[in-house]
Amino acid sequence: MKFFDSVLGLFKRRNIGGLSVSPVGLALFCLVVAAVVVVSRDVFEAKEIQAQLYEALNHARPVAEQARLIQERTGKSPASLAEIEAAKAKAPPQVARLQLQKDGELRVVFGSPSAIANSMLILRVIVNGGEHLLECRGEGEFKGALRTGCRAGAKPERVPWPPDSGKK
Repeated sequence: MKFFDSVLGLFKRRNIGGLSVSPVGLALFCLVVAAVVVVSRDVFEAKEIQAQLYEALNHARPVAEQARLIQERTGKSPASLAEIEAAKAKAPPQVARLQLQKDGELRVVFGSPSAIANSMLILRVIVNGGEHLLECRGEGEFKGALRTGCRAGAKPERVPWPPDSGKK
C-alpha cells in the first residue's frame, strides 16, 4: 500500500508560493514546452538555410544561363568562369566557390552556414527547342531546405528559365 500511496502522492496538489500545482502536471507542462522549443528551432534553422540557398541560386542562375548561351553561340562550353560576365559579380558570403564543369554544369559549393558547408547545388541549363530549362540537383545535407526535385538521388527538377514574369 505504501507504493500505491506514494504514486498517488505524485498527483496531489502542492502549494508552491502562491501556486497550487501537481508535480506530474508541472513535469508534463515542461516536457511540452521543451518539445515545442526543439521543433521550432529545427524549423527556424531549415528556413534560414532555405533563405541562404535562394540567395545563392539567384547568383548562380545567370552564370549557368550565360554558360549555356556561350555554348549555343560558339558550339563549345566556356573554358572557365572568367569568360562569363555574370560570374564576375560578387558572390554571396555563403558561396565558397563556383565550379564550371566541361559539360556546362555549374556547381555551387557552400562554405556557410555550417549546417550546409561543403554541400553543393548542381545547376545546368538545358535547351529544348526554343525553351530553356534549369536543371537542379543537390548533393549534401540541406536539412530539408531543398525542394523535392533538387534533392540528391531524385530525378533533377527542370523549371523554365528564365522564369515567366507573369506580366502580359
